[in-house]
Amino acid sequence: MSTRDSAEDWTVHEDAESAIERLDALYNAEIGRLVEGFTAYSEGRLATRVRAVYPAVRVTIADVDAEPGPIPAA
Repeated sequence: MSTRDSAEDWTVHEDAESAIERLDALYNAEIGRLVEGFTAYSEGRLATRVRAVYPAVRVTIADVDAEPGPIPAA
């Protein structure tokens, strides 16, 4: 079971919705990896360690001189 956690796997998103969709997919994949590993361990067929990562977010502000807009209600 390999874990994807390198900068080459990072993606760029121009909007929050697509970034959240990607984070959700990554998070669910890692949870699946842990569940699979736990199941294998409980059945006595785990041969190696199971490692998962928590997805990270990096925000880059392109225009620091822009006026901030209103914060949308949650």
